[in-house]
Amino acid sequence: MFLLDARKDLHKIANYDWQLAGQFLDHLPNQIELELYDYQAYRLEQELRKNLPISIVPLHA
Repeated sequence: MFLLDARKDLHKIANYDWQLAGQFLDHLPNQIELELYDYQAYRLEQELRKNLPISIVPLHA
């Protein structure tokens, strides 16, 4: 159930493709590169941390 919630969060908050989000979550542990605004990254991290041990790091300084 939490993977479906995580998939919805990736799709809704990061505008990530629904199918790609599912594929990403099916192969955990994994990493993904998303270009997000700071507030999007913060919100995505808050939602995903409810069920997954995640870490979000900037792509560039």
